[in-house]
Amino acid sequence: VSGSTLGVIQPSGTRWTPIVDALGVPLTGKVEGVAAASGAQDRVHAVVDGDDPAAPSVLLTIELRGQW
Repeated sequence: VSGSTLGVIQPSGTRWTPIVDALGVPLTGKVEGVAAASGAQDRVHAVVDGDDPAAPSVLLTIELRGQW
């Protein structure tokens, strides 16, 4: 995996963006699940799985910026 993106598909069109950290570095993990954060319209939770049976998956909180 060289990166993950987050996007929306609407009748008006499709928009997407790479998932990056606070410094703008692209996430190189494989996002396998996304869910809306309860009570926050500008955040989602994502699960990253490294496909290593000995390592747990990682839960991320992603801040959405700009127009969604």
